[in-house]
Amino acid sequence: MSQSNGSILNFSPILHEQSAEYYWKGTGGLSIKTFRGGRALYQAGHGHFAVGEDRYLLLNQGQEYSITIESKKPVESFCVFFPEGMVQEVRRSSMLTVEELLDEPFYPVVREIDFVVKTYETSPELSQVMK
Repeated sequence: MSQSNGSILNFSPILHEQSAEYYWKGTGGLSIKTFRGGRALYQAGHGHFAVGEDRYLLLNQGQEYSITIESKKPVESFCVFFPEGMVQEVRRSSMLTVEELLDEPFYPVVREIDFVVKTYETSPELSQVMK
């Protein structure tokens, strides 16, 4: 079984791998986790989540979590990691006028945005984009 411990801050924005056995524990970025051909088990905060073909897991920036895959055959993962601060910038850009954005293009966003950490049903649109 593979093991590592640490932060994923230096990873590529897309992780696409296959493994029958895997374990990782650490702190990650805002990300969407999807799997095909099996499932992965996550522990994040006080929750435990099974992520398989028809669901995805959403984790927040700075979230501590662990992932375990134990399968007879390889499980395919496809995970997307979003840049730190991206959600706050999108929110700021949608709330301010064009004039305000031009006057203060680098105005700092201080409010952190957290999503509900849980599994969500995969929509046909998201499935298409992930493929």
